[in-house]
Amino acid sequence: MDIQDPDIKRIVDESRKLSFQRWRAQAKLRGEAVEMTEADWNAVWGDLWFKRGRSIDSWCLSRKDWTKPWRKDNCELMQRREHFSTRSFKKRQRDGDASLLGRKPVDPMEKF
Repeated sequence: MDIQDPDIKRIVDESRKLSFQRWRAQAKLRGEAVEMTEADWNAVWGDLWFKRGRSIDSWCLSRKDWTKPWRKDNCELMQRREHFSTRSFKKRQRDGDASLLGRKPVDPMEKF
C-alpha cells in the first residue's frame, strides 16, 4: 500500500511500531524466544498488516515450528481459521507428544 500523505504515513508507522512492541512483549510473556527485529516483522507482514484482527477471516502470524524461536524464516502468515485448526497439533508436537513425532498437521482445506 502506497501512502502519500505524510501525516497518515507517520500514524501508520507509529501504529506498526507499537504493534511490533506489543507482539514481542506478548511472545516474551508466553516464554517464547524472539529473534526478529522490527524490520523483519514488517517485512513478513507487508500489506497484510492492514488485514490483521480478531475475526476468523483476519490474518495472524504463526510459527512454522513451535519448538524454534520467532525468526523470519520460522514464521508464516495465515488466516486465524487455519491457525486455530492447526494450533492444537503444533502445541502437542512442541510439548513432545510421542504419538505426533514426525507427523505433519492435517490441511483443514483438504476436506473440500
